[in-house]
Amino acid sequence: MEEIARQIARVLAEDGALFLNLSSTGTDPWIAADVAGRFRQRLTLQNRIIWVKSISINGETRGHFKPINSCRFLNRTNEEIYHFTKRGDAVIDRLAIGVPYQDKSNVSRWKQGRDRRCGGNSWHIPYETIRGKAGRHNHPAAFPVGVPLRCLGMHGRKGLVLDPFLGSGTTLVAARMAGWNGIGIEIDDVYAETARQRTAEIRGDESRVQTVWKG
Repeated sequence: MEEIARQIARVLAEDGALFLNLSSTGTDPWIAADVAGRFRQRLTLQNRIIWVKSISINGETRGHFKPINSCRFLNRTNEEIYHFTKRGDAVIDRLAIGVPYQDKSNVSRWKQGRDRRCGGNSWHIPYETIRGKAGRHNHPAAFPVGVPLRCLGMHGRKGLVLDPFLGSGTTLVAARMAGWNGIGIEIDDVYAETARQRTAEIRGDESRVQTVWKG
């Protein structure tokens, strides 16, 4: 993991960002923190984001909840996204991923003049309810396209996105939707082909064509 961190720091643009999505398990709750810690010597942690996949508020549920399968651990309904930059001073577009004011009179009170305020570091982006791996493009750890879309929106400046562990291609799908160029690296032939097919289905001009490399 240290070598991966070194290589990412080497190719990362001065105003670039690494969004590292990690999850732990009930039996090892330190996985996310331990892995993120490997990047600490190379990059600066600028924001720590909680991706809320499922939530229950006053008995109303949003997202997909799993059946009870353990008498020791609660099911994990969130994952962590670590936002690393070179020096911790990269400009982000908080309004692009903001939320509207409930009291619209506040819009004119702030210099932005937009019906947006900072949405904070808890992102509720649920999975669609699916059955079986086919609904996740046959990948065991696919995430909703809303996750990379939110990351790209937060970064604000369009450019090149690199996913060195592409999987079924969700990052490149988001990049194409948002008008970014993208490169994905995937060692598995089946996942690489799935990624190609998924990105080909998204309309875009020639400057947005995504490339998938197999390791």
